[in-house]
Amino acid sequence: MITDDCVELCQLMAKVDSAKKNQHLVEKLSERKTDLAGIREVLRTAVDRLIPLRSRKASLGKIPTADGTKAQSRLDALRATLSADPEDITRGRDFTTLLNSLRKLAEDIDSLAEEAWKPYVERVCPKLDETQLTQYKSSYSTTVEDIRRLDGEAKRLYKVPARNEESMTALEQKWERIRELVRTLPVASENPQIQKFLDEANKANGAALNLLTPAVLAWLNEQNMQGKFRIRFLN
Repeated sequence: MITDDCVELCQLMAKVDSAKKNQHLVEKLSERKTDLAGIREVLRTAVDRLIPLRSRKASLGKIPTADGTKAQSRLDALRATLSADPEDITRGRDFTTLLNSLRKLAEDIDSLAEEAWKPYVERVCPKLDETQLTQYKSSYSTTVEDIRRLDGEAKRLYKVPARNEESMTALEQKWERIRELVRTLPVASENPQIQKFLDEANKANGAALNLLTPAVLAWLNEQNMQGKFRIRFLN
């Protein structure tokens, strides 16, 4: 009968409409899942940058209370809504508002790391004595070259806050190696006679013999550097 066919067709159309609604729901849920995964990664990255600084007692500011409170209250409100109607996450502005609050929280955490990073680095990084490195660039050439290379590598690493504990450890290892190498160098001398001798000795033609004064010779003996220099005849 045509009436039965119409009823069957209506039922089929209802199923199609239901399938379309379910498909739309699945798509929206997939979008929300992607959004949540993205904001979770943003927050994790921000927190990972803060952890090494906090564990090393760096001077850190505080996250604005309002931002933390807003994010938490909106998260609690969304949880309550979803417990009553799980599909609510696919409509309305509550979810978007929550994402914005969490994003702002991540930005605040990032700002704390940025503000604390430079003072921390300035406080703990090795302080190189340019006079010392210049005086021994020939007599301890390999050591000085290694120090400068490692210092350049470290500077590239600390242009921005360490991403995580692993990155911080890698930077600290370079700093420690620099300190070890610096300890193998004799201390720089402020005596003008010694500075003059070392400056000239670092040049291609070396230092004139008259610069090897008793004061210079005594200092070389104190620093166990006698074997670092040779006298040669110039044509």
